[in-house]
Amino acid sequence: MTLNSIRSQAWMIALLTVLSLFPLSSFAAAAGDEDVTEQQLKDNDYILYFVNAGDPTPNTLEGTDKMGLYNSVTEQVFGPDGVTGKRWGLETTTSKTSVSDPTNKKGSLRYYSGEQVRDKALAYKFELPTSGDYDVTIGFKNPWSGRSVNILLEGNNVSGGDYDIGSYNVEKEVTYRNIRVDDGMLNVRIQGPATAALTNYNDPLVNYLLVRKSVILPISVLEAKIAVAQAEANNPKYTQYSVDQLKKVISTAQTLVKQVNEEGKDIAQLQSELREAMDELDAAMAGLILATSYDSFTPGSVWTDTSGAPIQAHGGGILYDAASKTYFWYGEDKTNGYLPARGVRVYSSTDLYNWKDEGLALTAIESMDQFDSDPLIAELYAGRTDRADIFNDIGTQRIIERPKVIYNDKTKKYVMWMHTDGPSETSNANYAKAEAGYALSDSPTGPFVYQVSHRMDRVPPGADYDGQPNQPGMARDMNLFKDDDGTAYLIYSSEENMTIYISKLNEAYTDVVGWHKDGNEARDTTYKAEYGKDYIRVFPGAQREAPAMFKYQGKYYLITSGATGWAPNRAAYTVADNIFGEWKAMRDPSVGSQASTTFDSQSTYVIPVDPAKGKFIFMGDRWKSSDLKDSRYIWLPIEFGQQDEILLKWYDTWNLGLLDGMGKITVNTKLPEKVAVGETPALPNMLSVTQADGTVLSTPVSWTIKASDFDKPGTVFVTGLLTELGRKEIRTSIHVIPEHVQYLVHAGGAATADYKLWSSYMQDSLVNKQAIDQKYDPAQGHTWGYMGNGTNTSGGADGNMFSSLRYLLSNSGDDITYTFDTIDNGHYTVYLGMYDPWYQYTKGTRKANILINGDIKTSGYAFTDAYDVLSYKNMNVTTGKLDITVRRAVPSSPDPQISWIMIVDEDAATREGARITGPASISPESELELIYGMANVATSVYAHEVMVNYDPAKLKYVDAAPAIEGFQIVASSEATAGKVRLIQARTDPDQMITGSMDVVKLHFQVKSATESVSTSVYATDAMIADAAGNEASLKSLSTYNVHINVPVVDKSSLRATIAQAEGLKQAAKISDKRWGYYPQAAIDAFATAIQSAIRVENLSSASQAQVDQAVDSMQAAIHVFKASINTKASIGDLALIAARYGATSAASDWSDLQMYDFNQDGKLDIVDLSAMAQQIMGQ
Repeated sequence: MTLNSIRSQAWMIALLTVLSLFPLSSFAAAAGDEDVTEQQLKDNDYILYFVNAGDPTPNTLEGTDKMGLYNSVTEQVFGPDGVTGKRWGLETTTSKTSVSDPTNKKGSLRYYSGEQVRDKALAYKFELPTSGDYDVTIGFKNPWSGRSVNILLEGNNVSGGDYDIGSYNVEKEVTYRNIRVDDGMLNVRIQGPATAALTNYNDPLVNYLLVRKSVILPISVLEAKIAVAQAEANNPKYTQYSVDQLKKVISTAQTLVKQVNEEGKDIAQLQSELREAMDELDAAMAGLILATSYDSFTPGSVWTDTSGAPIQAHGGGILYDAASKTYFWYGEDKTNGYLPARGVRVYSSTDLYNWKDEGLALTAIESMDQFDSDPLIAELYAGRTDRADIFNDIGTQRIIERPKVIYNDKTKKYVMWMHTDGPSETSNANYAKAEAGYALSDSPTGPFVYQVSHRMDRVPPGADYDGQPNQPGMARDMNLFKDDDGTAYLIYSSEENMTIYISKLNEAYTDVVGWHKDGNEARDTTYKAEYGKDYIRVFPGAQREAPAMFKYQGKYYLITSGATGWAPNRAAYTVADNIFGEWKAMRDPSVGSQASTTFDSQSTYVIPVDPAKGKFIFMGDRWKSSDLKDSRYIWLPIEFGQQDEILLKWYDTWNLGLLDGMGKITVNTKLPEKVAVGETPALPNMLSVTQADGTVLSTPVSWTIKASDFDKPGTVFVTGLLTELGRKEIRTSIHVIPEHVQYLVHAGGAATADYKLWSSYMQDSLVNKQAIDQKYDPAQGHTWGYMGNGTNTSGGADGNMFSSLRYLLSNSGDDITYTFDTIDNGHYTVYLGMYDPWYQYTKGTRKANILINGDIKTSGYAFTDAYDVLSYKNMNVTTGKLDITVRRAVPSSPDPQISWIMIVDEDAATREGARITGPASISPESELELIYGMANVATSVYAHEVMVNYDPAKLKYVDAAPAIEGFQIVASSEATAGKVRLIQARTDPDQMITGSMDVVKLHFQVKSATESVSTSVYATDAMIADAAGNEASLKSLSTYNVHINVPVVDKSSLRATIAQAEGLKQAAKISDKRWGYYPQAAIDAFATAIQSAIRVENLSSASQAQVDQAVDSMQAAIHVFKASINTKASIGDLALIAARYGATSAASDWSDLQMYDFNQDGKLDIVDLSAMAQQIMGQ
């Protein structure tokens, strides 16, 4: 029997006992001769109909809702009920629904969507007994701007005119009692405003309705339910928090009982209050939570602390306190929602699963009076003369977001940084100040004493981009990062969230160094920070926020989110070898379902559980804007892929053991990088891999390949399972690139990393090598491009082929059209890349028809947040022109957009043209011979002219010679560097020049190069003439690509050795006396050796000999370091084992204890005590 059924039985027994004391005449008549009994009415709280308007699952009830006796679904169009046969439902035919939370009747609604007329309404009808009195309850939770409705029951305006239903998720409920129905049909109309101008912004809406039989319930009914609730509250199996919530509701209900029994109030006049009290008691009893502890993570579920209260640590971060071996979780307390702020709450844990509420680490201040009247505030800020500034920063009506804490080893202070915001001198907006503030404490749990807030670093002089030139130094979403050497950095979103900054903090961690170049404790009067030394900006203009940084194997990783308010979006990460160095192009770490919204979360922190072993946890917030206190936490393991790739995958539930398989494994076997469309890659079944500790081995792999993934252009990620390495999953990217691509147009106009890569594979056939995107303008020689001036672009080079796009501007018609008007007649395949980065707002309403040369090929295409490729094969061009149009499909719907266009020539293999061939790769300073030839020429050629183009920075032209007798080069010219014009003529009447044949040998000298590069040679302006002097151009002209291969210095052994050394150093315990620990001097010397090796690794000009020497030196340093471990044991070491006797590998501090597990059985027992005693005895 379920807990709820036990409660229901207890409640029913108590209720029936009370009701037996009262005659039926005390209640209104039941359904007369209708088909429900008095008992059924009582059991169902007299509910005849329950309507959950807009419910996406009308066959199921949510929470503690009860279905009406006359309806079997929660909403339907007017007609007979499928079970009861009663006629009821929605009469209005012009309405739509909106759903924000399908698990709650307040989370869905129905709104009018028809013509704007004065009597616009949502009309419902309910069949009832022939005559009787009824209560009608109507609930509203309007998520939009304010509006009023008129409520008509049986034709009477019971609301007495306009009834304000509130705005922006304010909840309202109204009950109208004793509504007389004499004709057997109750008419309900929720109608628009009586006099206001009619717009869609005041269309009526409703969330739910209840129709009850009118009865007068006695106070004893509530007393009986209170008795049941009190018994539940005394049950020790529930969490204290949920019991406390129930006791609050009991207290409120008891107040109502007192008003009736002691103050003599009329219960007939308190029926609404009585029913509300009973509903709240039901909800509170249903909300009782069994006391338990966690041993796993369940992302997105309610996460309660050890008292059972939902954890309130949003936008937070984790501090591991080495002194207490405890984790501390700091975050925003959203108990009150957005405002008033409560401050920063802190929780403690030794296992990362179960968190104890340690209270407010930083307390927000309600009023200036508290500086004198509140004991805590008065003590913390005694003697402070800047009280007004403190109150302006951390007052309860101010923004306190993204708190993070680090420990300063020098000052012995715990330092908290946070984003503080509120009105400024120039604006009353709540986000006008945009500053970062800090607080200090001697304890990780606080109380933290707030200090001051400031603007931070600024855009450097001469920068190409400044997102907010009038507001320098803005700081909003922020994080902290403490490097291995103790240097700390503040990472924050600036320039109106357009640019991420990384700023070095001073030694006390109390300000950025860029404001203290004069060497004073006070800030400089003039900003003098040195860019690249004191701070850097990451991807200016990319509009990123919510930064989270961590470090693994010497590389810095930074995860950020887009800036879309409370709505989730795609996360992106970037990697750098130096925190102030070059950060690589951003990539999306998320894979699988809901990856496009980072599993409906936003990054806030990365927990370094065991960095040496690659154990990190991504922390995200799943914001619930309608109820911020109920925002959830998304914790997921970070998995390391190839090179510097990281992956986030969804797990319904997981535990820390999963982190064991997340570390990096490097695949040494060369895997295919590119295949043609329709070609499945050939992948090996054995791989050479390097493990995180530097071990190289051969291991089997099982690949998961879906052939249909290779049917369209794009990047396909193929996963492989290393079956003998803990079933570690690896991933490799394979680019699917069609052959004979004539046009690749990135409609965003951005040279993204994937655009560069894709186009590099197409150089032999691509027409638009020099233009990524352009406007169609034949007068300027632009014979292809987008039409008109009604479009704009979104995204930049830091995005990708899908996220950077072109969209139609408002009031610019319905079409985005691209025209290609010098295309050869023939057959083509057209591919279109589509994506909606604003899908969280459009939700599939952005729809378009796709037209090619005026014909609709796809009707009503719905844009989503998935990267989609549309394919149109065998498009027959007969007029030398190809038009591609993306047209708005639904009037007034969101504007159409397009990410990229790819046009593939299906007839290229048979088309007249020319080709250049040669070796795929060549060494610097060597000779290069290329062959130029004609292809598929139908006529007999007597004269030929061509322009050969090359890069003079990489190649030097030497000469050209005929490749066939009787077709001589009669003229050549290199008037412009990089362009050679050749003219040939037929001199042998017996030599036929036709079909496909090689005609010219081209000779170049490859110039010197310091690094491997690619270059191309291509033909333009190729003309041929026949015996009659008829001229024709060769239009299908291929490009030759060659890789100038500078010998690669192999640093893989050096990287593996450095990784091994860093793992040893991070795992090492420091003490000059303790057994199994390393002296500080050895640690310092080892760190110096590691840094020397890293310098060689980062040196781009390093020779192989230098790298090999660095490997030898590093291995020697490892040997010396291992030998420096303290092997002399004492009784103090024995005591350490005794203090943790019985601990197992499941202990949160096992990484510290494992060294004492002499027999490696995963526990500390008598064997280990004996082994340590033997060490002390010197045996």
